[in-house]
Amino acid sequence: MQGCATLPRPGCSGKYARVARPSPGSGAPPKGGVNYPRFHGMGRGKDKGSRMQFGTWNIGSLTGRLVEVVEVMRRRRINILCLQETKWVGNKAREIAPWGYKLWYSGKTRGRNGVGILIDREYIDDVVDVSRKSDRIMSIKLVIGDEVVTIVSAYAPQVGLDASTRQEFWEDLEEVVQRVPRSEKLIIGGDLNGHVGSSRDGFESIHGGFGYGEQNEAGNAILDFALAYDLGIMNT
Repeated sequence: MQGCATLPRPGCSGKYARVARPSPGSGAPPKGGVNYPRFHGMGRGKDKGSRMQFGTWNIGSLTGRLVEVVEVMRRRRINILCLQETKWVGNKAREIAPWGYKLWYSGKTRGRNGVGILIDREYIDDVVDVSRKSDRIMSIKLVIGDEVVTIVSAYAPQVGLDASTRQEFWEDLEEVVQRVPRSEKLIIGGDLNGHVGSSRDGFESIHGGFGYGEQNEAGNAILDFALAYDLGIMNT
């Protein structure tokens, strides 16, 4: 699967799904946001709407493209967008005027890797925690009404990189997932650099049926990870 799945915990009743992204490094925008029902207990004077839109995008490089990304989010009504291959350095946050969006990002080496999570003004005040694991994995935690949700942006090493680098990524992602209590919601959006394929054989409980083509070794790792943590691959 050339983009990661969104991986919801059991009991989410299919609420969480992610948007497909283009091939790695293409820089093309996601095809659209994915709707899912409003969390319970909003009621803070302003109706944020009955749906929230979530997306993920391997941007190729965020340099000089931040305004473009915000415009895509606004046009497609995406509230929360996970970004991969930002290629920005630092563990910082940046407000994007005049729209009131906010970007949290994590990167170590200029021109390599980097992940981020961009949120529109409706949800900024709901963010209660930001955790940066590496230049390939970061997460934010939001409290929306009486629901707690963790959103992870992840960028897996490509198949051509050494096995130890790939193993380190999966161990880091595993650590992040294990820290999320099962009572909370979990969404993983990103580029996991694998093909889960169109066949659901052996993975009917977690394969959402949105894959295409043949499964490869990296895709099998994605499926094994999802199965181990009771996560569902909702889109690709």
